[in-house]
Amino acid sequence: MVETLYAMMEVHFKAKMTQVEPPKEDIFKKHTFARRSAQRYDEKTKLLTFKIFDTFNNAGKVKDELWKLLGKEKVLEEWGAQGLFLMTSNGEIFNAMEDERLLKVFKMPTLEEFLDSLMPSTAGVPST
Repeated sequence: MVETLYAMMEVHFKAKMTQVEPPKEDIFKKHTFARRSAQRYDEKTKLLTFKIFDTFNNAGKVKDELWKLLGKEKVLEEWGAQGLFLMTSNGEIFNAMEDERLLKVFKMPTLEEFLDSLMPSTAGVPST
């Protein structure tokens, strides 16, 4: 089976209220997070960005790990997600907030498996 491999997840948050301050500490440094990651706040766009750099095939699981960490820091209470972007290992970028299927794991058959399902082998069937 062929499955999509991702190389990065990037999530953008915008403050729900005008008086919200971004986290003072990098939450990835404050808490032990098993994946390479980065946190950034852009003063110009007012976006709080979290990036995870890792090879993974289950984007939903990685998102849930991040949400759990953000919940500990109350980020989800004060900030609303604006975009959740996934980059595949071959450089394609998708917005998972526009297509939630990207957060689910689908096992895609190889071409050979697909063709076999359409035309099962008749090698063991005697001819008449």
